[in-house]
Amino acid sequence: TETAPADAERIIAETDAAVVRIGKAREAIAKVIYGQESVIERTLITILSGGHGLLIGVPGLAKTKLVETLGTVLGRAHYGNYFMVYQRCTVGAKDQVYPRIGEGVVMFGGSAILGDCTIGSNVWLSSGTTVLGQDVPDDSVVFGQSPTIAVKPTQRNIVRDLFNHPSGRR
Repeated sequence: TETAPADAERIIAETDAAVVRIGKAREAIAKVIYGQESVIERTLITILSGGHGLLIGVPGLAKTKLVETLGTVLGRAHYGNYFMVYQRCTVGAKDQVYPRIGEGVVMFGGSAILGDCTIGSNVWLSSGTTVLGQDVPDDSVVFGQSPTIAVKPTQRNIVRDLFNHPSGRR
């Protein structure tokens, strides 16, 4: 059967969008790993093709840093501006429902946001925190594991303090 022109245009548009996202990922990784463009390219090809890879080289080539950088998993959530993640963070779905993340959110190492939840703006997730299907209000610091997370108010402004944006958020 022939592919309808609308289907072909949709496939081309999705492919173009994927190429842009991969380019952005490559650029973001290159900001962390300097001078290893070929290694980054080959590693992304390996991951995107579903293959396995072995990084071999002398000490000092940032092999561990590359793995840590790629080890941060970010799903298809709705992300606000000024989103910052550290290593080993996860954002993902539960039952095919992804979280909504506000503007100015920081995830410290090993934290996770999963499932049907809304993370407000100007929120700090402390190291090792897991939020699963729970909403978090604006201007908060979050500790612990769902379902018993602790939420405390914060006066700090992520956009102003970390991104040096004079207007703060919004």
